Amino acid sequence: MVVGTIACQPPGTSELGSRGSSASALAPSYWPAGQAAFPLNVKISQDFLSNESDAISTSASNWSGSVDNRVTFFNTTSTTTEKGGSLGSYNDGEFGIYKLTTWPAELPGSALAVTQIFGLRKNIGSSNESIEITHADIMVNYDNFSFSTNNGSGYDLETVVLHEFGHFLGLGHDSSSVSQSVMYPTISRYTSSRSPLENDISNLKELYGISGATQSNAGFRGIASISERSEQSSDPGELVVIQFEINADGSERVKVNNKYIEHNCKH
Repeated sequence: MVVGTIACQPPGTSELGSRGSSASALAPSYWPAGQAAFPLNVKISQDFLSNESDAISTSASNWSGSVDNRVTFFNTTSTTTEKGGSLGSYNDGEFGIYKLTTWPAELPGSALAVTQIFGLRKNIGSSNESIEITHADIMVNYDNFSFSTNNGSGYDLETVVLHEFGHFLGLGHDSSSVSQSVMYPTISRYTSSRSPLENDISNLKELYGISGATQSNAGFRGIASISERSEQSSDPGELVVIQFEINADGSERVKVNNKYIEHNCKH
């Protein structure tokens, strides 16, 4: 298995995949059935307070709103309980968002939240390389940080979770600017950005071939073309786990095979 997270490290620490360069860890990631994969049933931990659960559901809905509700990306009406095990234990077929008051030792304490994605690397080393997402979860770090839903003390939960849901959909970090993307790799205590921005909407539409069609009759040609190329490949694919970190220390992080890949730092 290939295990992946996004983080800053000194030069020379980029990780090489077993069959390709570190760049392959950042290949386009998507739910392979395109729009037909949605809505994803993401269960909210029962440990969240009601106002926190409401903020999470609003964040999920705002991704659909960003494409004029042509696609319902998430269903957040169900609940779940904490895993309390290793990071690998989250690959259980149940998509969830978890409130962790004991942060896993495998993850840096500076991470506000982590989205862990399990997928299958296809066409490794080629121009068509991609990652077909098979499972994902979001973990929020209540051990080291406080969060708010009403502009009070702590990081804005809706902003943080909106960012993580972007990763859940397959979007990576966007270092262009905080005014253009909620996928900007760092969130300050004073950041409040509760709806996808220009770059996010453009990237999401391109990833899933979303135009003016509704979900019921949309042809997800953009994603289908990627999926078809993958399915035609004789390469059976390679399992990968990517952990996207949003950090309070001003850095963006991704790890693959338990080693950080080289990426930009913000200080």
